[in-house]
Amino acid sequence: MEARRWLACLGLISLAAIPARAQAAGSVEAGIAALWHNKIKPVDALSGFGGTARLGLWLPARFSVEAQIEATSPKNEAARNRFTLLYYSGSLLYNIPTGESGSVYLRAGYGLYKPSSDCTYLSLQCNQFGAATAAFGVRVPIGGAVNIRGEVFGRNRSTYDYTGVGASLGISLVRPRKAGSVVATPAPAGGEVDEDGDGVPDKRDKCKGTPKG
Repeated sequence: MEARRWLACLGLISLAAIPARAQAAGSVEAGIAALWHNKIKPVDALSGFGGTARLGLWLPARFSVEAQIEATSPKNEAARNRFTLLYYSGSLLYNIPTGESGSVYLRAGYGLYKPSSDCTYLSLQCNQFGAATAAFGVRVPIGGAVNIRGEVFGRNRSTYDYTGVGASLGISLVRPRKAGSVVATPAPAGGEVDEDGDGVPDKRDKCKGTPKG
């Protein structure tokens, strides 16, 4: 239930994103996707299916940062029961544009696997553990700022003798950076300085420092 609530909240953020024609620095990207991973040995989990939600910020020089949560329901190999497995992560992406809103990207990050309490390994409750992620993905525009986003990834934690792979496929939306407003200030008469803004140039102003009226 906890996983579903997190995914629902982040999914609503994704669907509320405003279309943008370009993925520029300052833009916000949000997305949801279906996800699959293979066996995860440290928690005695077989391959599992589930979903993921992402929220990211585009940076200068084609970089972006992203927070992600995954939730899958793999089966415990020994106990043969299903349990909920969450993965919380943060990543840095390097994006290579392939059009107005499409791109391919490389992603590197680190996250924490957190199994539910009904996960057991060697008759003991499963422990949470961290693992590094490396991924390659693609965004294919299908209209406005809506993209089909697909990714393949690998994960590793040598301390636990763990190496795994997985893939995801879903949608992403981009909310553009708000352009700063520019306020035009009229020039004083004759281009002369008028610091108090009363319409009388300083050199003829007998009451400097007092506004108009």
